[in-house]
Amino acid sequence: MMSKSKPTKDHNIVESLRVNFEFLIRNIWLILFALFLFFFNVLHSHRGIANYNVGSNSRLYFTLPFTIIVIVVPSSILLYFLYLLRKRVTEGSVKSSIFAYLEKIAIFVLLVIGLITQSVSSWMSFESFFSLMFEDTIKDTVLSTQNSQIAKEEGMRKLLFDKEKIIEGEIASIDIKIKNNNDRIEFAKNKHLSLDYTYRTMKQDYMREIENASRENKDLFNQRNEYLESLQDLRLKLSSLIERAAVNN
Repeated sequence: MMSKSKPTKDHNIVESLRVNFEFLIRNIWLILFALFLFFFNVLHSHRGIANYNVGSNSRLYFTLPFTIIVIVVPSSILLYFLYLLRKRVTEGSVKSSIFAYLEKIAIFVLLVIGLITQSVSSWMSFESFFSLMFEDTIKDTVLSTQNSQIAKEEGMRKLLFDKEKIIEGEIASIDIKIKNNNDRIEFAKNKHLSLDYTYRTMKQDYMREIENASRENKDLFNQRNEYLESLQDLRLKLSSLIERAAVNN
């Protein structure tokens, strides 16, 4: 009796193993495909999160376990809860009609929750895909913009340098005119003092010469001050432009 039951039991074990093995073989593609998608999702989610991380390497490597937790933990909890709910429905000792109805509702709710919980990894994957697809275009655009900005700043700097030279030249020219007028004033004063009072007309002419030269100097000084203010503003702009170019580089 025992000898007959033992082969039967062994046969059942072998048959069970065979059935389970066949089931595994038939569905191995599902497992492999799921694992592929899982690692694919983890890889690109990690890459997307890492794009926002500009800190140290330790923070960069921290994003990998964080990404796995974001993807795996919510899905695992929801699937386990669905398993418990399904087990509750199939229990023979409990009225299953209510739980079967609740199961349908729960599946929909869990799908919505699963969608929400996967939003982070989905968005990060999108960031990664976007970066991979348009990385060269973005780099070319940024480089082109930087080169254009550099060329514009160089042109502006050259223009400011040219204006600076022009203003400095005008100031130097005004200084020469002021010096010439001072020489005129000094010459007229000396002539005025050396003439006898009988040369009234000539003394008046020299006085007018002194007044005219003094008036011209006053106008020249005002003009010189305006040029100096313009030169100061110009140098401030040039200094700001150089500092901004240094920061951008």
